[in-house]
Amino acid sequence: MDKPSYSPRGKALIVCYIVLCLLLFVYLRFPYHLLKPKLETALGAAVHKEVTVGGVSARLPLGVRLTDVRVAGEVIAPRLTLRPLLLSLITGKAGIAFAIDQDKGHLRGRFKTSLRHPGDPIDLTLKMKAFDIASLKKLFKGADEIGGILDGTCRLNISREHSQDTEAALDLVWADGQIPLNIPSLPLGAIPFTRLE
Repeated sequence: MDKPSYSPRGKALIVCYIVLCLLLFVYLRFPYHLLKPKLETALGAAVHKEVTVGGVSARLPLGVRLTDVRVAGEVIAPRLTLRPLLLSLITGKAGIAFAIDQDKGHLRGRFKTSLRHPGDPIDLTLKMKAFDIASLKKLFKGADEIGGILDGTCRLNISREHSQDTEAALDLVWADGQIPLNIPSLPLGAIPFTRLE
């Protein structure tokens, strides 16, 4: 019985397939739980509060999913997905895409900054659909009274050198919310509203 003969091109394709399968296997079987303490420390340093993460797992393509993310003991993201924006590297920018999935809504975002010029502005894009903003109140100082459901988009171009040069484009609908006043001398802690566009 004759063995099948493969052309050099066929052999190269088989080797590429085996390498891709191996990389996929390693990616999916990586011990992500070992990253959990480092992620908690890094996120805690960023928000200056204690951060705990329930679990860490792979998320295709090339992402990481964090579950039960808590800040100061309060859940801010039942599911948080992070993935690098590989195509932005071609244009000389580092970027990360993130998503917070809640039971009834979600927030999707992209964060980009220049690799070539560290002082260039930061580009932040957010898209929200029935997103409960109250879950993020522990991230911001004095925002304990904030609440409501957000729908729409927000794009910020944040200048690192001069905050007055920051540009914003908002197309938001904020429903059943309240804005904190943070003025101790007032008897009212927040301004409630039904709909704000």
